[in-house]
Formats: sequence, C-alpha cells, structure tokens
Amino acid sequence: MMMSQQFTRSVARSCRPHSRAVQSRAMAPALSRVPVPQVIDPSTIPGVLANLDCILFDCDGVLWQGDNVVPGATNALNALRAQGKRLLFITNNTSKSRATYVKKFNSMGLDVKASEIVSAAYASAAYLDSIDFKKSGKKVLVLANRGVTEEMDDMGIDWVGGEDWAPPLLTCPADVNQFTLDSDIGAVVVGWDPAFNYSRLAYAAACIRELPGCLFIGTNMDHCDRLQAPNNQPWAGAALPGKPDVVQQPGPQPPRATSRMMPGNGCLVMSVAAAAGREPVVVGKGGPWLLPFLSKRYDLQPSRTAIVGDRLDTDIALGIEGKLLTFMPLTGVTTKEQAMTAGAAGPNYVIESVAVLAAVAPMPHAV
Repeated sequence: MMMSQQFTRSVARSCRPHSRAVQSRAMAPALSRVPVPQVIDPSTIPGVLANLDCILFDCDGVLWQGDNVVPGATNALNALRAQGKRLLFITNNTSKSRATYVKKFNSMGLDVKASEIVSAAYASAAYLDSIDFKKSGKKVLVLANRGVTEEMDDMGIDWVGGEDWAPPLLTCPADVNQFTLDSDIGAVVVGWDPAFNYSRLAYAAACIRELPGCLFIGTNMDHCDRLQAPNNQPWAGAALPGKPDVVQQPGPQPPRATSRMMPGNGCLVMSVAAAAGREPVVVGKGGPWLLPFLSKRYDLQPSRTAIVGDRLDTDIALGIEGKLLTFMPLTGVTTKEQAMTAGAAGPNYVIESVAVLAAVAPMPHAV
C-alpha cells in the first residue's frame, strides 16, 4: 500500500501542468528571451516577424473559441502566408482527425492541407508508426473518441476500443478479478474520452500491468480548458456563420468565456497512470517526443521559427524547449497577469489576439 501511495504522489507531481519537468524545460534559454514578456501591438509587429520563416499555431483559444473564430484570425493567417511565412497548426485537441480539421479550416476561409496539421490524435498514430508498432502484429486499445481512431485507420494500425467500446462491466472486486484480457493488445492510447469510466480504467490499467511489453501512450496532459460562454450568438467581432470575413457588429454581448474550467485529457491519463503504476509516453505538446518529431518532419530552423499559443505548460514550454520565439494571445486560458508573472516559463511576447500578427487592431474582449 505504501508503494502504491508513493507512486500515486509521484504521478500526480509529474502530471501537474507546471511540474518540475516542465519547469526545467522552461528554464532552457530561448531566442531573444526577456525577463518580462513584451506586450506588442500592430505598430511593432512587422519588425518582430521580419526574421521568421515558419510559425506554429495552436488552435483552440488562439484561432477559435469553440465554434467562434477569433476576430481577425482568418485575415491574419492569410496575410502571413502572403508574406511567405510557412504555417503549421499544432493542437492537443484529440476530438478531431486532421481530415476533420481541414474542413474546419475551410469553413474559416483558409486553405489548409492535412500535412500542415499535427494534432495530438495524429501524434499518437505517428509515434506508433515511428517505432514500427505494426510489425509487432498487435492491436492498440484506444481510450478516446474518433479523432484518434480515424488517425489509427489512416496509419493502418489495428485498434480496439474507441468511443463505442463496451468493456466488461466491473462493479465489484470479483468482476475485476475475473475478466479476461485481449492478449493481442500491445499498446494503450489514452486521449479525450467522454465515455471514460471505472470499467475502462480498470481494463486499460490491467493491460498495461499484465500484458508483456504493452505500451502506454498519453496523447496530451492538458489539465483543463476554458469553456465558451453558453450563448448561441457570436460575440462582438466574431465571424458570422458561413461568412468568415463578415464580423458581428459590436454591441451588448455575453462574456467571451465563462469562469468554469472543463477537466482536460490530462486528468484521464493521470488516472490510468496511477492505476497502472506506470507513467505514459506523452506525444502531444508538453511531452518529450513531439519537438524532435516536428524538427525532423518539417526541417524546422529554431532561430527562424515561432510558436503562438495560449498555454504556458504546453505551447510556451514547447517553444522554450526548442529555442523558438514565443507569442501568447490573450484569447485562451492564460490571463495577461499569469503571462507577465510566469518568469522563465513565460512567453517572449504577449499579444491581444492573433489579429495583431497581421498588424490589425483586434476587437476588445474580456479576459
């Protein structure tokens, strides 16, 4: 019991969004690091962007909030492309496959190819492909929805589970002691799984503990996400449905977001880690695998690359680890005060919204 409690505390520490591991990466020197982030506006942005060839963008909280496009985001991305900038879209959201993201970008009026999108769902399949998992002849148990399973299909990886999976119903110790594992399972992938329950937890943990060589992969460790305001009307400055370049006129509007934070996928990964007695390989932003993969796949030059993201523990940490220039828009989970007081874990620049990158004054919003 004592060992189990010690491991649980260890996992809890390792999975915190500002864990020592993340903080140690954040302490690494980065391009043009400053003691306190600089707040920049459209008048100063051209000089900052002049030496950049490639910009990595987070999506949720940066380009859109729920189903609402951040005002000016479409124009900003089109303007950056017109300047010859290479754009890549790196998201820890596993609810959609790259094919589905392409449709979402198209609805914004932006032509984006699947090859320009790296989601945590895709990263889980890419990781398995990078270690030649298919040669093992094993299957992947997927605790996630179709964003992950569609990427497994595209990569030709056999899987079981998914959003419609019904594991053995486990309601008492006798149930847990008697169920039989599928011996063909060689890896467990935990992504965003709204159907997550005790039976799924117990089955996945038993696979990791008991099946020889079974891998444990977490798509990402995001601990929470800020919820969109519960209102069907676009907020001031948001693109109108089907008209990405026509914005809602300013006027009485609900707050941009509620104060409620939605538990993220990191909570599910942490649960499985505690039950299985093993830490996962994290393949999304915030984990050690993604940056070398991006650098090799896209031939990134750190001194000429930037990342734009709304999270300190994933987006900015990735940028600091890779010595990239870092931008934090105030349209996501991190407030200006948090960004300005993050110390060595903070961004190089704070911007009102992604619209600033196109030298466009953004619509004011609540943070």
